[in-house]
Amino acid sequence: MKENGKLMEQAQRLTRDLRGRQEELARREVEAQAGAGLVTAVMNGRGDLLRVRIDPKMFARVAGDQSLIEDVIVAAVNAALVEVRKLQQSELSSLTAPFGGIPGLAFDPSPPPASPDEGSEGRGSGGKST
Repeated sequence: MKENGKLMEQAQRLTRDLRGRQEELARREVEAQAGAGLVTAVMNGRGDLLRVRIDPKMFARVAGDQSLIEDVIVAAVNAALVEVRKLQQSELSSLTAPFGGIPGLAFDPSPPPASPDEGSEGRGSGGKST
């Protein structure tokens, strides 16, 4: 019986700590760029897209190629999502480590698979966390 009480106490502490970390993640922002830095996607640590910035030079460079603009925006958002996953892994892994990890809380920071038509023209260029 004592062990059950101790286990429940640990679970409650983990839940409380997890909520706190999730609230912190919601306040943090990460950003990533694509298209040689002409498009920037900003997400919070929960993975919500907050804003996309497009440098006006982008429009001059692509001369009205809407498809290319869309591809670069998608690349920037996907790169930001990778940064979000890294941040989540960093913030949440310390909570679950004592329990050997908890499925669903160990985020995969690897980038999503590239689409077959995505070129390698320097569209994705990584990101940073703030």
